[in-house]
Amino acid sequence: MSEVLVTTGLNCLYASTGEEVMQIFHDTPSIELVLMDILLPDTSGFLLTRTMKKENPKLVIIAQTAYSSPSDIEESIKAGCSGHISKPINSKKLMDILDEYLVGTKGYIS
Repeated sequence: MSEVLVTTGLNCLYASTGEEVMQIFHDTPSIELVLMDILLPDTSGFLLTRTMKKENPKLVIIAQTAYSSPSDIEESIKAGCSGHISKPINSKKLMDILDEYLVGTKGYIS
């Protein structure tokens, strides 16, 4: 995924634990979109999504997970995610999602 994101020119921040996610979230209030891995080593991406959406309801969070059953997608939406992308990540689908949610913002991909 990082190979695709580096080509966009977007300012991308990376975290590998829930603790890092929340630190970046609190340190960077200008974040517009989060690609949230659901299975982090120290917590659930669903829990992080709920917490982040309480603090910033306008934040766009896209769940990224290997689980893509209808119930998994529904759980993502219930947690507050705006969308869902299944692993392995399809680069075209990722770019389509970024274009959809970043249109009209300073992060718009052209």
